[in-house]
Amino acid sequence: EPAEPSNLVATELLRIAQEAINNVLRHAKAKQLSISLRWHSDAVELTVQDDGQGFDATQEHPGFGMISMRERADRMQAALCLESSPAQGTVVSVKVNPHAGESTANPSAQLPK
Repeated sequence: EPAEPSNLVATELLRIAQEAINNVLRHAKAKQLSISLRWHSDAVELTVQDDGQGFDATQEHPGFGMISMRERADRMQAALCLESSPAQGTVVSVKVNPHAGESTANPSAQLPK
């Protein structure tokens, strides 16, 4: 049975989804947007896909949104994948261990005194 994701994973996936949706609304000129969140036995996978104008994913996109998504994925030690090409839409996907960022220590021991 799939496990609940850690707070870190849940928060970072939410923020990545928000940024991906924001990018679709600002840049894609899409007619359709789909979002899926799937639990697997060893991973949680988020996918945001649109049918918009796309872009050349082989070119560097230094925008803050992409940088932010990559940094969030890095914090979770997640795999972030961006697939796009002109006139073909875009797919942003993130696959992560649901327990990334969890501490094995006693949570009360981490509270400031």
